[in-house]
Amino acid sequence: DSFTFGWGVERAQTFQAEMERAQGARAAARGERAVEVINAGVPGYNLYQYLLALGKKGWRVDPDVVLVGLFVQNDLAENTPTREWLDRKEKGLLKKDEKTGLAGWLERHSQGYVWLRVKYKSSYRMQRSWYKLTRRFTRKEQDVKQRNLLVFRKPVPPEMEAEWKLSEEILLDTRDAVRARGKRLLVALFPSELQ
Repeated sequence: DSFTFGWGVERAQTFQAEMERAQGARAAARGERAVEVINAGVPGYNLYQYLLALGKKGWRVDPDVVLVGLFVQNDLAENTPTREWLDRKEKGLLKKDEKTGLAGWLERHSQGYVWLRVKYKSSYRMQRSWYKLTRRFTRKEQDVKQRNLLVFRKPVPPEMEAEWKLSEEILLDTRDAVRARGKRLLVALFPSELQ
């Protein structure tokens, strides 16, 4: 989630940095070991992607607690496409999309390359975001925004009810994966400006 990532703020201003400072002060006062908070937030990730990233990379750092940041306005409405993609992948309906050549090798073997690539793409996305804020929305962008706002409608429309149910299933799967390792799961809900 971009809130978890800390989009638009310095690392020292993220809620993870504040958690680390506050918990570190408490631990020092008790004579306990310092707390380290690792920010694994990725802008644009949905709940499925959080769960996949936890399984692929997250357990390598052996966290005591896993915190999932959830922006209610759009994170609930973005899981179905990932689920459909995973279903197609499971059925062998996807083409292998492995990068080849130097870029592929660097991506598989260099964290520095991956970091630079992400920074470059983030910078590009920020420039595009600024451009989008200074022009009129396209019809497709308006439709996405309207779809994300369905989460606030009463009664809840059937398509959003399905998204809520899917999100609940993914969060339960995440909870079970975390508990299976003897760890704790926390979910932070980030409200929309409409809330």
